[in-house]
Amino acid sequence: MKEESYDASAELYDAAFQDMKVRDIEWDYVVGILEDFAKRHDRKPNVIEIGCGNGQLLRQLLEEGYIESAVGFDASQKMVEIASDRHDSLDALSFALIEGSDLPFPDASVDIALSFMSYRYLDWPTLMAEVDRVLIDDGNFIMVDMAVTELTEADMPLYEETRKRTQELHAKETEFAYNLKKLVAAPQWKAMLAHHPRREATEYETFLTGRYPTGDWKRLYVCFDHSLFGFQFTK
Repeated sequence: MKEESYDASAELYDAAFQDMKVRDIEWDYVVGILEDFAKRHDRKPNVIEIGCGNGQLLRQLLEEGYIESAVGFDASQKMVEIASDRHDSLDALSFALIEGSDLPFPDASVDIALSFMSYRYLDWPTLMAEVDRVLIDDGNFIMVDMAVTELTEADMPLYEETRKRTQELHAKETEFAYNLKKLVAAPQWKAMLAHHPRREATEYETFLTGRYPTGDWKRLYVCFDHSLFGFQFTK
C-alpha cells in the first residue's frame, strides 16, 4: 500500500468514525443545506460524495431522512471496500473507486455534490468543471474541509470555544476518543500525513469565491494552526 494512501489506515479510520454526528458542527452545516434543498424542490435530494471514506456520513443522512439516495466515491480501494461491505443492505447507497476527476453521470443529473473533509486532495479546477456539468439547475455544491490559518488575538474566543467543545465531546464519547487517539498515533497514519497537503485558507477562499461569487464561504471553528471551513453554492 502506498504511504500517501488511506488504505493502510482505513480500518482504524472506520473504527473512529462509526458515528459522523460526533462532528456535530459539520453535520449541522451539511444538514441545513440539504433541508433547504428539500424545501425549494419539495423532495429529498440525490447526492454524490467525492471522498466518502467509510460511507458512514451518507448512511446516517439517508437513515435520518435527509437524502433520497447517494453514490460515494473514494480514491482508497480499502475505504470503498469497507463502505460497500458495511452498507450493502441499503439499495439507495452505492460506492465506487474514483481516479481523477471524471464523474460518471449525465449532464444535469445530480442534485447535490458533496466534498466532506477531502477537498484538499482534489484537482479543484477539473473537479469543479465536472460538478458544474452534472449538477441540476438550482442544485448545490457543498464543501467542508480544514485549511491552514494563523491564530490571531481576535480568534481566541472562537478557539477557546472550539477547545472546550472538543474536551466535552471526548469526555462524553469515550469510545470515539479512544479510537481517534489510536488512529492518530498509528505509524501508518503518520506516514500518510507526511504526504498530506496543507493548503492555506486563502487559497480555498480565493478559488471558490472567485469561481462562484454568489457562494457562501464560512469559518465553522478554529484550532491552533488551522480552521474548519464550509462553502456552498447554488447553481
